[in-house]
Amino acid sequence: MNAYGMDPEGAVELVFHLNDILPDLKRLVATLDNAEALSDDEVVDGILAMMVHAPAHLLAAAHLMGHTPEDVFEYGIKVAPRQPGPPAHQ
Repeated sequence: MNAYGMDPEGAVELVFHLNDILPDLKRLVATLDNAEALSDDEVVDGILAMMVHAPAHLLAAAHLMGHTPEDVFEYGIKVAPRQPGPPAHQ
C-alpha cells in the first residue's frame, strides 16, 4: 500500500487512466497553441477529443486516489450510471 492506501492493482489502474488521456492532452495543447492556423472544425475537433474522452478517466483516477469530484462550478452536472457490460478499457 502507498500513502493513499492504494494497492499495486489500484496503482496500475491509476496509471492506465492517466496514460490513456495523454494523446488527448497533447492534441488539445497543439490545438490551442495553433488555433489561429486551424479551421474552426479542426479547433472544435481538437477540443472535443479531450472533452469527450478524458472526463471518465479523470473521475476514475480521482476515485482511485480517494477523492470524490464535486460540481464546483454548480452547473448541475450529474454522472450517468454506466451501462451494463464490460468496462470500456478491457
